Amino acid sequence: MEQYEIIKKIYPQPVGHTGTAKKIEDLRLAAETFLTILNNLTPQSREQSIAVTKFEEVVMWGVKAITHNQ
Repeated sequence: MEQYEIIKKIYPQPVGHTGTAKKIEDLRLAAETFLTILNNLTPQSREQSIAVTKFEEVVMWGVKAITHNQ
């Protein structure tokens, strides 16, 4: 499974306010772009795995910020 597919799995299409859904989708697209670049620039390694994990955390907090502060 591609790493950016994990972002889609963790953060499925949101339900609710149209503006909120758009913001979350924009964040997901940016996350996919970043993870693709990261995969292209770094070899598979523990460090890459940690970077992906930390980035997933960033996305999680971003989604939380969007949904809890509408």
